[in-house]
Amino acid sequence: MDKGGFDETEQKILAELMGDTSGTQSSAGQGGPDGRTKMQEPVAEVKRIFEEAQESLTDVQGAVMQPVQEPQGAVMQPVQEPQGTVMKAAQNTPGEPEYMSIRSSKIAKESGEEKTFDRSPDTSGGGGSVPPRKTSKRGSGSKGEKGFPAFFNAHKRGLILIILVLAGVIALTIGVLYWRYSPTKEHMDLSKFFVLSDEKDAAVIVDGEYDPEKKGAVVEGRIDGNKNAYLELNFLKTNFDRGYTYDENNGILRYATDRELITANLDSSSYTVGKSSKDLGKTVLVKDGYDVFLSLDFIRLFTDIDYVTYPSPNRIAIMTAGTKVQNASLTRDTAVRKNGGVKSLILEDAEKGEGVKVLENFGKWSKVLTDKGVLGYVENKCLSEVAESVNAKRLPEPVYNHITSDKKICLLWHQVNTQVQNSSISNILERAKGVNVMAPTWYVVKDNDGNLESYVSTAYVKACHNAGVKVWATVNNIDIKTDGALLLNTVSSRDTLVNNLIAAAISNDLDGINVDFEGLPAKAADGYRQFIRELSLKCEANEIVLSVDNYVPSPSNAFYDRANQADYADYVVIMGYDEHWGGSKDPGSVASLPFVKKGIEDTKKDVPADRIILGMPFYTRVWQINNNGEAVTSNVLSMDNTDAWIEENKVVPIWDESLGQNVGEYKKDNLIYRCWLEDEQSLILKLQLMQENRLAGGAFWKNGQDKLSVWDIIITYMR
Repeated sequence: MDKGGFDETEQKILAELMGDTSGTQSSAGQGGPDGRTKMQEPVAEVKRIFEEAQESLTDVQGAVMQPVQEPQGAVMQPVQEPQGTVMKAAQNTPGEPEYMSIRSSKIAKESGEEKTFDRSPDTSGGGGSVPPRKTSKRGSGSKGEKGFPAFFNAHKRGLILIILVLAGVIALTIGVLYWRYSPTKEHMDLSKFFVLSDEKDAAVIVDGEYDPEKKGAVVEGRIDGNKNAYLELNFLKTNFDRGYTYDENNGILRYATDRELITANLDSSSYTVGKSSKDLGKTVLVKDGYDVFLSLDFIRLFTDIDYVTYPSPNRIAIMTAGTKVQNASLTRDTAVRKNGGVKSLILEDAEKGEGVKVLENFGKWSKVLTDKGVLGYVENKCLSEVAESVNAKRLPEPVYNHITSDKKICLLWHQVNTQVQNSSISNILERAKGVNVMAPTWYVVKDNDGNLESYVSTAYVKACHNAGVKVWATVNNIDIKTDGALLLNTVSSRDTLVNNLIAAAISNDLDGINVDFEGLPAKAADGYRQFIRELSLKCEANEIVLSVDNYVPSPSNAFYDRANQADYADYVVIMGYDEHWGGSKDPGSVASLPFVKKGIEDTKKDVPADRIILGMPFYTRVWQINNNGEAVTSNVLSMDNTDAWIEENKVVPIWDESLGQNVGEYKKDNLIYRCWLEDEQSLILKLQLMQENRLAGGAFWKNGQDKLSVWDIIITYMR
């Protein structure tokens, strides 16, 4: 049978869509109750809807687009065709339009009643015509109304389908939005937020700050079985007070206030303040493995902090004095979450009225610390109005006393390695006009126990005093090699050193002590700071001036801690030289003006200008430089010897404005001999820096390297 011009592939597809069972099904019994297979059932339903929609569209075309011209009373006869075939286009009378569609309906009018034919597949298993299906009367309306009821039925189904799809999309959207924005009720156990390694460990919250990412890697606090709280010593020093110094070899803790020295021993409840013994009522200092812990009740006596502890898991919340706090309360029951956002896990189900400290406001959410010791986030709509307060100070501010002069300090170092060198003091005083402090290098630390090598001379002291000149004896660690870390970190050695210096100063009527410890390793930092504190307390008690020599500040010597010196020492001295020293690979100036200027600026960040003394050199270096510009070696020249070097080698110095120095050189044997001069011109510029910065004075290294003419210049700037 003609398939309406469809090719073989199309015919097969149409046969499946139309339910043609020939060639595809061996018998009707393989289908469902009505003879269809499971595959044919949904296909038949889709086909039926498609047919009815097509009928409606065909009718609308006839009713709206072009009126149907048909003879009055003519009746369209249904075309009888085998099941599964494709209907040909109806042959209308001349003048009538042709309507063509897959399985198009034939409509007959009989006595005003419309008959249509159900085009469903024959489910009886045989062929034959399709039985008719009656529909309601159209009525006697005009021809333009023909086909509208079927049109509306089809579109009604389409509208319902669209509404159902839209409803599904809306429901899905609402579900997604609810899933995304509805608050989670899932909780996070605090033990997973405050991760601890041991049941005695405690998480430490400092002014509301805590890093949960540490995950117990560092033990910061501890709460023992008696609920006594402790802080790990390094954590204490890093975050609150670096004044605590521990001698790990002997289990002794030291701390210095502005007035007294405190000592505590490991595993003891007693401690001393000065010469008085006290008892804390609990162990002051405990050790667990490599970690040392200090009682928070002991810490509170000397460091202005307060604390609260919380159990399960152990937490210690510390408040530092003077810190501003934003206080609020909860206006409703709410969840305290790990992070800002309703999907974040709940750490605490907080109740209305609970107090919180607001740590940071992020707009819709705020980071808070609750009264129950939970650190998390709450919505701002749940917070009352914030009120600011300041953590109260419990301890008085420390007052550091200093012995200073109302005149500019003009100090001259005198290097003394033998008693014989002391005899030159009278000539020095006569030559060095304007000097009011002599600093002879009389004391050298000779071992790791704190004992001293001494070159002191009482006659020297008497000669200076008779001339109105003070004596600040210098103690150094340079000539005799010692282990600086072992010496200074050991309480007994440090005590011996301090006591020896004070005894020497008192017995020899010294006016001051000048500390010149160079080349210390960084691991000596704690002991060195404590040495300056302890020496300072005893110097103050005996009215002895304490001055401390320092390199020009740099990261490598920051551990010398000029801020600590500013608290305890009377004067801080900048050694404004050795910019390039004997071991330098690159040749250069001993003390260029930019180098000295930066040294002053950086020191002033930690030390008041009126207690800074600027050290200036009376020496320079002649560098031997190869063709690659590298230093081969260098020799020290005093001011007088520099003048002789210039004359002997016929050097013509050239002023370098950028360095504030004259530079001279000559060539010999494929080497360049170059010198950055320290002369009157460069000295004047350094003295001007001292004056412009209103420093306490100047110091000069060293006696014997000067020349007579410089003293007239120096005295001008010391007035």
